Amino acid sequence: MLELDLKTIVSKIMAEAKLSEQEVLSRVDKKVEELSSLVSRKGAAHIIATELGIKIAPTAVKQFVELNKLMPGLSNITVIGRVSNISQIRDFDKSGKKGRVANLLLDDGTASARLVFWNDHTNLIESSKFN
Repeated sequence: MLELDLKTIVSKIMAEAKLSEQEVLSRVDKKVEELSSLVSRKGAAHIIATELGIKIAPTAVKQFVELNKLMPGLSNITVIGRVSNISQIRDFDKSGKKGRVANLLLDDGTASARLVFWNDHTNLIESSKFN
């Protein structure tokens, strides 16, 4: 699948959301900061696009990747596995900021991976989407 660079993603957001480049890049930097630098600027741009309802890349082609072949930098991939463990949802307070976290262990026969669900995403576990 064609991999888009940050400039292309920003241009698409600018065109569809009718925002200036400065506005888009400001939102990207704010999102990186909000997520404690856990995402790249490119990843943050994808998140911003999604929040604005903008589709960045066609989703018709899915790439399936085995867990033992995951590596940094992969994007727009799909993994299939069996949930082998779901932790309890924990509430926490860090520096006066409240949050929630839960973990899920996914196994596909080649490896296992821990998926972390933060804050509102813990609702997926509460709603029994996984069992």
